[in-house]
Amino acid sequence: TKLSGNMITCTPEREIALDTFEGPSALDNWVNGASNNHSNFTTFLGRFANETSASPFKIYDVPADADNICVELDFYEIDAWERSNKHIIHCGDTNDCVFMYVDGEKVNLGIFDDDLDEGSYDGSTANGVYWIVESLTPPRDMGFGKANDQKHKIKVTIPKSSGLFDDGKLKVELETLVTAGAPHLSSGWDNIRLTALKDCSNEPDECPNCVVLDFETAGDGTALTSLNYVRDEWYHAYGIRVFATGPGAFSPDGNQARIFDTTNPATTGNSDPDLGSPNVDCPTPGSGVGLNGAQGSEYSNCVGLGNVLIVQEANKELPADNVGGNITLTFANPVKIEQVGLLDIDELPEAIYIYQKDGTVTSFPYVVAGHNSLQRIVINLFDVVRMETIFKGSGAMTDVGICFTCNEPTGCLPMEEKFEDECSMGQFSDDTFDPFEIVSSSDDEVTFKVKHRPSFYSLSNIEMWYVNPDEAQSKHYCWEYESSTGQLPNMPYTKSVGVDEFKAKCEDGWAKISIAAGDGSTTFQRQIDIEEPYCQNNGNLFGDDMLQYNGLKRCYWEFLLPCNCDPSVDPPEIPVAHTTTRLLEGAADGAQDLLDAAGKCADESKEVDIKRVQVDKCTATVDESPLKILSQDKNTVELSLSQIWKGCNEGGANSKLSWIAADYVGADGELACTMFNDLECGLASTLTATCQDGTTVVDLYTYDSESDIFGQTDEAPLVVPLACIGGAGSSGDATKKCHYRYVIQCEPSLCVSPKPARRLGGKDKSFWSSFFY
Repeated sequence: TKLSGNMITCTPEREIALDTFEGPSALDNWVNGASNNHSNFTTFLGRFANETSASPFKIYDVPADADNICVELDFYEIDAWERSNKHIIHCGDTNDCVFMYVDGEKVNLGIFDDDLDEGSYDGSTANGVYWIVESLTPPRDMGFGKANDQKHKIKVTIPKSSGLFDDGKLKVELETLVTAGAPHLSSGWDNIRLTALKDCSNEPDECPNCVVLDFETAGDGTALTSLNYVRDEWYHAYGIRVFATGPGAFSPDGNQARIFDTTNPATTGNSDPDLGSPNVDCPTPGSGVGLNGAQGSEYSNCVGLGNVLIVQEANKELPADNVGGNITLTFANPVKIEQVGLLDIDELPEAIYIYQKDGTVTSFPYVVAGHNSLQRIVINLFDVVRMETIFKGSGAMTDVGICFTCNEPTGCLPMEEKFEDECSMGQFSDDTFDPFEIVSSSDDEVTFKVKHRPSFYSLSNIEMWYVNPDEAQSKHYCWEYESSTGQLPNMPYTKSVGVDEFKAKCEDGWAKISIAAGDGSTTFQRQIDIEEPYCQNNGNLFGDDMLQYNGLKRCYWEFLLPCNCDPSVDPPEIPVAHTTTRLLEGAADGAQDLLDAAGKCADESKEVDIKRVQVDKCTATVDESPLKILSQDKNTVELSLSQIWKGCNEGGANSKLSWIAADYVGADGELACTMFNDLECGLASTLTATCQDGTTVVDLYTYDSESDIFGQTDEAPLVVPLACIGGAGSSGDATKKCHYRYVIQCEPSLCVSPKPARRLGGKDKSFWSSFFY
């Protein structure tokens, strides 16, 4: 049964395999298999005798954490079996016997005679494997030869203490040892059923603690599709965060993985049948293509996988797995990782790296199993805080088996919500800056400190509100800061003189914090509806003033702070792209990999260190960036500016764009706006921008007089700064312009070593109902 991120309780008995030998693919995965049929026996595995055939066997996938594995099957004693001495109970040269081998452990199932009803008997091996044989029918002629036949039920129970299935595999071999071969006598086997048994008597009554994360739904039950990029979708429910990085990889919000629907891998414009499931050559055929995923392969892919997780290749509308990269899971609490499923590993081998809370790092290599192959890597390690799966080629993660420890405090990791329209200056937090410090956290309330990052140095009007723990005073507690000089960055906000701690009430396990702020200019913009808080001071918002939220001069941000968490538990550090090389024992090529990565990271960073931030609703979509990074030296960034909108396909006399204006902080540290006129497709110029707090911002304004390339979706006019158009005569029709904003990293991000940092992430959210000015 597939689970979609929902907690499951202990299951005492779970069927994991059933072979009835009916149908054309019934013998798949059986070695030395053969089938026979008779109206009194149906179709079965057989017939076998030691002189005529080798023993059949099959390797089953079983849960390594089961307390017992039960193998139950029907044995057909066909024709003239003989016990030469009815007082002898052990097999010898003159007795006809059957044996089962479970992972090499020999189980002697006894001597059989066609004239005797063997009845019921049992036994055990030195390793504690227990077996029982029970006759299902009396001896009588049921087919084939003239002698009597008999049906028996055999049950073999393998305990975990035997160590026979610690690797998640169980080999079942059936041996027939007789004094005469077919057609005189033979064996048949049918209805082979494997069941995993679990002792649930010691399970906690109200702490269901295991989950199979299969990427079908988010933690709140929301269905996921191939349109979704994911990172924090399981954090609210389970404290799990997902990150994906890699050379040339893409995500709209940085380091996100993408959902890939294996039921439909050949979508128009994106054919990747290697990631289909089930395989086309399975009993229930699906959309997967590849010999290694077919029925009968060691790595068969015959059970539909649904959604899987990939590193997205480039900025494409449809999902496509990147060639190389990492998928990393971090855990707010240490967990047990049971197993990981991988699909379509067909290029180079690598490993899954498990980080435990004591600092131990253990690698679990996976194999190159081939096109459309499915393999499961058994982990079974406790106290895991981070799991990193490295892909040297294409591939996907199918699911992860996770068990949680009950009643353990959760690390306090705040979340910043995401909205469809971003703030023009970006999120309040970033990969290296956490604005919130949680001082204490209980079921009822959270005490916290808050500050803003250095790049928000100009904020001069800040309003913050949250649910008030003092319900008698007001529903919300509201705080306001206003100053002509601005609030100092990286300094905690002060509630009152000498007090820098705030206290918010918890609802549904979280305390929601809202912040609206600006600097009096158009630097901060986010057009979004917000809900009016009901504050202290006679219920009016911030005293006698109503909230004057002007989306052209202010931004709104929203945060969730976890309740009942332990601030002393540090969340796992956030993965940084290209942590694919590490010097572990046995990794002989690690040093060379490190050198190779160092040589490439600067060039690869140029592809990912420039990000567009939406500021206006432009009608012209951009599939590639008109700005490209030429060099980064921490203090400045050299950029190329290209005209990419007009004449790039058709050319001709009318293929020139009227103008592009670039607004940025120049090499001299002064704000500059440069206009470029009558531009053909291709390179227009190069720019050098000065950095502040590790980033720089470039605003591009575009206009064309001869076409309708540009404009606003609401047909509103666009205002261009006078500094950009003052020397160019007429600025042109204001309804034929667009505005693009790009935030550029000043240091190659893929070359920066990983460092402890708490990242606030979030999910898309658009439930607001009113808009105040």
